[in-house]
Amino acid sequence: MAAIGRPVASFIDANFTHCDKVLNKSGHYYWKCNFCGNKDGSNGAHIQGRDNSLPKHIIDCAAAPSEICQEARTFIMGKTQSVTQSSVTPDVTTLEAIAPVRKWKKETLDGFIDYPLTKEQTEDANSKLLQ
Repeated sequence: MAAIGRPVASFIDANFTHCDKVLNKSGHYYWKCNFCGNKDGSNGAHIQGRDNSLPKHIIDCAAAPSEICQEARTFIMGKTQSVTQSSVTPDVTTLEAIAPVRKWKKETLDGFIDYPLTKEQTEDANSKLLQ
């Protein structure tokens, strides 16, 4: 078990053996499947513990009992449901803090008519330009 960080889920702790740390700055560890990790050429001998890779391995593991596979599916569903429930049902204080979005009016120049300058306006503009 890792000394620092989040506690490991009981499902992971019961079905996998904690191995060495991944050689990067992620803070992840490698795990070994308790069902197929000791078999030669097994994918379960060296699994990086990130995202849902550990319970997904149990679902695909031929050596894992069907009850454990079902428990892995339930574990993944529980993680995804807690995320979607928190994002779907915000509390009242969050709703009050959200400002309404202003929609920009689409203004066109269709209501304006462009008239040419009169002779007086043209002479006045030319005299100001040439000064």
